[in-house]
Amino acid sequence: MENLNTPIENNDKPKAQKPRIFLVLKIIVGLLLAAGITLIICGSILYEGFSMMVFGGFTCLVFCIPLSIFAFSPNIHKTAIKTQKYIIDQNQEDLKDLSSQTGEIASAGVKHVAKAAKEGFTEDKIFCKHCGSEIDADSKFCSYCGKEQ
Repeated sequence: MENLNTPIENNDKPKAQKPRIFLVLKIIVGLLLAAGITLIICGSILYEGFSMMVFGGFTCLVFCIPLSIFAFSPNIHKTAIKTQKYIIDQNQEDLKDLSSQTGEIASAGVKHVAKAAKEGFTEDKIFCKHCGSEIDADSKFCSYCGKEQ
């Protein structure tokens, strides 16, 4: 018979609990939403308090919007992450192909730059002191501007 006091072994990470403020804000948002809709409906039915009730209803709804964004932000963030994971899972082969092609392009660019650098170091070329054009190292005059080196 199992001992009920023994903790259950679970390899999953423990879930971090959201602060209670989010639950409180969700309740406040629900109450504001209900109050706002009720005031707008009652104000529409009762002609006498129309402007005051409708104004109060819209005020409740206006306060409800920013509070709901803050209250539901952890859920929105979690949904966005799940969506990104789903997109990556669905397109994994295409992403691998893209990263491979990008690596090939970058590799070719690095080889080109390395070859140009190597050739630049081994050739006997210098740059003109006056115009900056590339000339032979043994030139006494620049073949572009004609000035003495």
